[in-house]
Amino acid sequence: MVLIISENFDPSTNDVIDWLIHYSVDYYRVNMDDDVSFKVCIDYSEVFQEPQYSFQHDKTKIYLSDLTAVWYRRGGFPLTIDVNGLSFEGLGGDAPDQLKDSLRLENRALLNTFYKKLGRLKNVNILGRRETGTLNKLDVLDLAYKLGVNIPRYIICTDRKQALDFYKSCDGKVIGKAIHENPLFYDDSNRVFTSFVERISLNDINGMADTFMPSLLQEEIVKDIEIRTFF
Repeated sequence: MVLIISENFDPSTNDVIDWLIHYSVDYYRVNMDDDVSFKVCIDYSEVFQEPQYSFQHDKTKIYLSDLTAVWYRRGGFPLTIDVNGLSFEGLGGDAPDQLKDSLRLENRALLNTFYKKLGRLKNVNILGRRETGTLNKLDVLDLAYKLGVNIPRYIICTDRKQALDFYKSCDGKVIGKAIHENPLFYDDSNRVFTSFVERISLNDINGMADTFMPSLLQEEIVKDIEIRTFF
């Protein structure tokens, strides 16, 4: 069985599943934003036997030992429990919020262990990993620089003066892009909204607030050919 970890409305995942169906490949898909119950189980009740890892997604239970391949596309598993809906009677002050934070850490630790197990399954084809599944453009730029690759000038700025100074140093050729992956937003009609690389104009900078969230500005490189490599 092929386990696919993704998000709802991801078109690339849907395209791959069409081919899996075409070739009659058994698969199971889990979306981070699924509105169903999700439980993780690690069972070592039988001593001297290997612990059994499994998860229950709604009414379906999947054992990791039954998997032949794992594709981590994006997103992740749904939260095993929504702590925001919990109430703690008899606790006052900051104790309820602190307890919720502690439960979130417990939940995160459990899921992290599960992701690590997924990435180390024997005789299972693994495509993508949770720990490297999200792109940080600052890490990419840093790695490219260390490897001797020419990179464009860039700055993380938090105020308009920084942005203006950088704009002038690049002769007005500046773009803005997300540090993390481009966000996706859906409205009630399932229309998708996202952000793209944007050219920053002088009017854009003059219209900025005096201070703002840390933002990545990068020198615009006019290119003849763009090569995108995935491996």
